[in-house]
This record gives sequence, C-alpha cells and structure tokens, in this order.
Amino acid sequence: LSGGTAVLLKTTRHNKLVSAHIFFGNVKSQEPIPGLAHQTLQLMLKGTRAYTAQEIALISESKGAQISADLDWDYAAFSVMSPQFNFEEQLHLLFEILNHPRLDSEELKKIQFETLQNLKTRQEQTFNTAYDRLQKELFGNQGLPVLGTPDSAQKINLSDIRKIYSEQVQNQAKVISIVGHFNPRKVKKIIRQNTSDWKMKNQKNSFQGEVNQAFKEIKIKE
Repeated sequence: LSGGTAVLLKTTRHNKLVSAHIFFGNVKSQEPIPGLAHQTLQLMLKGTRAYTAQEIALISESKGAQISADLDWDYAAFSVMSPQFNFEEQLHLLFEILNHPRLDSEELKKIQFETLQNLKTRQEQTFNTAYDRLQKELFGNQGLPVLGTPDSAQKINLSDIRKIYSEQVQNQAKVISIVGHFNPRKVKKIIRQNTSDWKMKNQKNSFQGEVNQAFKEIKIKE
C-alpha cells in the first residue's frame, strides 16, 4: 500500500476461523521509560473514539473473537482471532483500536495498578528476581521486563503515552497479515478504508527495511 504498509493475505478452507495481525515495528526498544510501550498498547485496548472498553469486550468476546496486543523487543502487534461469520466486524474493530484510541487517564490508572500488582507477583519468585538482575547487568534497560519496573511504571503519564503512540505506533510502517477463511474482496476493501490516511513520518526506519528485505527473499502468495 502507499505509505509503506505491506499486506499479506492467505485464504484457507479447512476451518471457519480467521487470524489477523497488524505488526508495527520495535516499539519496545524505542521507549524512553521502561514499561511505556506495554502501558500504551494496553491502554489502546481500553476504549476508542467510538467504543468504550466494555463495548469492545462485548463486540469481540460475545461473538467468540479475541483481540489482544503482543509486545517484544523486536516487534509489536495487535491481533484478532475470530470465527469466519463475523470476521469483517472484528477487523473493523481492530482498525478502530489502532487508528482512534481514546487514551483515557482513568483507564491508565487502572493499567498502572494492574502492572504494579503483576510486578510485585513477579518479584516474589526467586528465579524471576535473579533472572531480571542478570538481564539488567548484561543488557542494561533492554534487559528489563516488558512491564518495566515499579518505579518506572508509576512515572508514566498520558503525555508520554500520546507521544509514543504518535511516533512509534501511528506513524510506523506496518505489516498486515491475515490467514483463514475470509472473503478477500471484502477484506481488501476494509483494509483500504482504514489505511487510506496512513502516512509514515519515517519510511526509512529499520522495520520498513526488514519488511522490504523479506519481500525480496520470499514469494508471497495471496
């Protein structure tokens, strides 16, 4: 697509499920505060311009679908696993989460509380404590858990969230990957509708370079 987005579609007919992922680069490695990428992705799931967190859960879970965020050092992604009969609705919702997150301050407080509880539980396990210290010694901040630290988790504010969303999510080159039992014509139309205004500020970023190289090395079949 224009703007640097790659689309990979593969139709199958052996079951009635569809899996979709939207990858958008190494957000975690670019975060200025440990744990910021994690809180940003989780907050994006907690409401959009059109839907509250409760409505998102109702639209997806009540129809057998699951929407989630994935985060590691070399990639970040939003994904949906959905039955074939309502995949198009779920794909629209996935794009709504990515394009128009509400980024609400009250929801951020809830996420930070949950993060602190998870970190506390993690630190109560001797192996995790030793492992985290070793990773920190070897790799610095890159060795910290995805959740960050108790101190860093509490320092994150809404302006930090909005900044990393704008710079590392909204304006990053993306890869859209969809596999399963779906109608290619209808899915392509949904993709075009929801990506028409995607403009990447930095189309020469490393993630886009990796995408371009992948397309040179493999043959993509729709």
